[in-house]
This record gives sequence, structure tokens and C-alpha cells, in this order.
Amino acid sequence: MRRGSWLELRLERRIVPFNVPSTPFSRWLPNLRSPVKRTSVQAIRRLVDYVVDDPVVKGVVVHVQQFQAGWATVAGLYRELQRLKDANKRVVVWLPEGGGNRELYLCSAASEVWISPQAGFGPIGLVATVQYLRPVLDKLGIELHVEARHEFKTAMEPYVRDSMSSSQREQTGALLDTIDHRLRDALANRGADADAVMAAGMLSGKMAVDAKLADGLCYEDELAPKFLEGRKSTFADAFQRLRMYQSVWWRPVRRPKYVAVLDVRGTIVQSRGSRPSRGLVDAESMARKLRRIRKDKRAIGAVLAITSPGGSALASDLIHREVATLAKEKPVVAWFGDVAASGGYYIAAPASSIVAESTTITGSIGVIMARPVVESALNKIGIVTERVRRSPHGDMLSSSRPLDAAEVEILQREADSYYESFVKVVASGRKRTYDEVEPLARGRVWSGADAESKGLVDVLGGLEVAIAQVRTQHGAAADDLSIPGLVVPTPRERIAAPWPEESKAQVQSLLADALGLHELVALAQGREHHWYIAPGLPTIE
Repeated sequence: MRRGSWLELRLERRIVPFNVPSTPFSRWLPNLRSPVKRTSVQAIRRLVDYVVDDPVVKGVVVHVQQFQAGWATVAGLYRELQRLKDANKRVVVWLPEGGGNRELYLCSAASEVWISPQAGFGPIGLVATVQYLRPVLDKLGIELHVEARHEFKTAMEPYVRDSMSSSQREQTGALLDTIDHRLRDALANRGADADAVMAAGMLSGKMAVDAKLADGLCYEDELAPKFLEGRKSTFADAFQRLRMYQSVWWRPVRRPKYVAVLDVRGTIVQSRGSRPSRGLVDAESMARKLRRIRKDKRAIGAVLAITSPGGSALASDLIHREVATLAKEKPVVAWFGDVAASGGYYIAAPASSIVAESTTITGSIGVIMARPVVESALNKIGIVTERVRRSPHGDMLSSSRPLDAAEVEILQREADSYYESFVKVVASGRKRTYDEVEPLARGRVWSGADAESKGLVDVLGGLEVAIAQVRTQHGAAADDLSIPGLVVPTPRERIAAPWPEESKAQVQSLLADALGLHELVALAQGREHHWYIAPGLPTIE
């Protein structure tokens, strides 16, 4: 291939920090493959590592559809495109569908931005939405007794209020401020007037060019003539080139040392049962994985790659124990993805260092207990509950009757005890006193940037920063690629749930999203009484 060639990088709609390895048999058994195509930031990082040192590659054309990704994941992708541009490679972003705030943010890392003539940008500007369901529950005759520690632990607020509390408004506003600041910087980097662009709300292709959000309009078939010279009419596929870069003619007899990357993604639960399931972090599997890494002499340390809003307090504590045990023998660094809050922060507390993106949502150090009361709803349909008991509080967790004063005191005592334990765990891990940590707790969520300024996060950066820290703590060079960071699956995780099961889970998730019932459904289905789970995090668009 001659000098001056171009690569074509097509991003899928779903962008994730990294992919978990699948079973080799999935190549021939489609049911073992995920039906959802993804682009991982990790794969793009590997591509960039090679391209920046390849004098043949002149530039990369990036096809950006309107994608799904959290703001922290987008920040990682942005950083990789910026690395290409800093290495004097031309980075051209083409948007066939236009985009919104995330796409605009990513475009600021490009050398040039081209947009389809009939596409546009919008709505431009951030907004956070939370749906409040108290009036609906009142009509159904359902009450909810909530013990939260403390004022910022607002996970059940939509079910007990009909409007946003001042605490929720404060922490939501702070999260928006962090992301809004970076979005405005991105617009300024393009030479655009952020206030004017946001006031416009939506911009067509021509208006986007006039506002300096894009450099021009073109269709896909017009890209090649703009950037390719001579007789060549197609771009080289970037991921095919990556496979060529990574091809090896022989493998070492002894497998090399590595940094174990643990995928801690989803709600934390005790056990996910006999069938594998995505979107859950169960304490049993995670404990087995941590023990295996502790015994594996080739694993020099571990990175906990956490993207979780928390979950069961008991399950979080069991995982925390295994992390603390591993940390006594090998370096452990936590990396926070889009969200690592409440139980997600709890399990990271023993790590020697915590790395997060500036737009990560973290914190939420607190506990919540909730008990629904459906007595009125049952009475409405003619159901009467009778009980015979031998102790005064044997049925205090039954949803068929309200709590009495003594039972309220019991729940308050439990909530206070769990909250105090949580703060002590964080204080111990952060090597600070209880009194220093407690004002930063109280259930409040923080952006990664704010958490770093408060000492709840040590370093801002991506997964590669966390891997480099493990190498350094082990005594190796931070950029020693002979000790790679490898995502470590368990045998069970290698065989993913087939499409029908995932489809069913997606339908349930869509219904829960539409009705705003995620926390309430989890409460009704689970046996857990104490939750280290983040508040009903607002949808930030």
C-alpha cells in the first residue's frame, strides 16, 4: 500500500468501553453470539496505537451514526480521535444522520466534519428528566415507606413525591454543569458560538455549516473523490487493517503475564440463578473470578472496570471482601465507566487507586430501604388479609399492612447502621477519617470531575490509565505492552444468553423505562431489604 492511503472506520450504534471475549464456538453457532453489534473503545485504542506509528496512513474517515453510549464512554472515544489528530493524521467525521449532543461533542476531536445534505443537528443542549409517579400510586392505593440515608439518596423519590426535591435538583444540576461545560468547550473548539447554537435548538445541514458545526455537505459516494488520489476509489477498512497489524506468525510457548480486567457491569445481586444473564453482577461469579486472579501467577494485578449503579448491600459487601483480599497480594485499581455509584463505589473502596472519566456519575454513598404497602389496593378489589402471629413484628415486611411506630424505629436503626458501615468502608479505603468522608456521602452523586476534586477519585482518565497504574505498582513500565490488559471472563459468561432471552429482557427493560419502574420492580422481585443503589439517575440528553 502506497503512502497517502486512508482508512475507513465505521462506528456501530452501540459503543461500549470494551467487549467481553466470547466462546470460540460462537463463530459457527450464531445463537451464542450477541445480536447487538457493538464498537468498543478498546478496539479503537488498539487501532490508534498502530496508526499513529504507521507513516503510510494519511488519515481516517469515521462514519458516525447516531449512537448509544454514556458520556464517559464518549469521552474515551473522543480521546482516541484526538490522539490521531495530535499525531498529524487527518480525522474526518462523516455524519449520514446528523446527530445530537454526543455526536457534536465527538466532532470537536475531528480535523473536518461532513454531514449528509438532508441531515442536521438537534436538539442541541442538555436536559435531565425524571418522571414522578406518586399520583399514579395514590390512585392505585399503593403506599411506599422509605428509609434513605441521607437527603441525596433519592432512589425512591419518584414514588413518594410528585415533584423534584431540592436535593435531587442540586445534584442533577451539578452533573449537568460538568457535561455542559465540556459540550460548550467542544462547540468553541469548532469555532461555533455555543449560546447561539443552543438558542437555535435544531440546525439543518446548511445551517450547521454556517454555524461552523460542520465543514461541508456531502453524500457517502462523494467522500472518496474528496480524499483519495489517483485510481483508488475505496477506503481501506480500519478493522481489517487492525487484524493485519495484530497478526502473529508464532505464539510463545509460555503465556505472558497480564493485567486482569474484570467487567463489573450491571446491577449487583447475590446470584443470577442457573441461567446466564446480561446486565447483572452476581456476587458468586465475581468472587470466583477474583479468587482465580489471586491464584493465577501470570496475573500481576487487576483492574475493576465498573459500570454499575450498585444494588444489593449484602452482595456488594461480599464482592468488597474479595477485592480487599486480592488487594493485599496484588495491585488492584478501579476504573469507573459511565456510572459507578453506591454499591459500585463500595466494591471499589479497597482499590489502591480509582480512575474515572470527568463525566462519570459516581458517589451515592448511602443506603436505602423501601417497603410497599398495598393494603388499600387490595381492599379496593375485595381482598381482606387476616393474620395469626406469635411475635409482634413477624410480618413487619409484609406489604399487606402498614408499619407501626416500633417497626419504623427498627427500620431507621437498620438504615443508620448500614449507612455508618458504608462511610467507614469508604474512609478506610480512601485513608481518611469518618468525619472527612461523611459530608461527601449522604447519598449524593458526583460527576467524575467533582469526585476527583473531593478526593473520592484519584485520577481522571480512561481504562488504559488504570491498566498502566497496575503495571507501575507491579514494578513494570506503565507502557509495557508485553504485559497486556486482558478482559477475563468466567466460563459461564463465555456462553451468552441466546437472542430470545435477551429479547425478552430488552422488552422488560423498555417497559420499565417507559413507566419509570426500575427501582420499584427490583424491590418487588427481590428479597433484599438494604440497597446500596444510586438514585433514580436522570436521563441526560
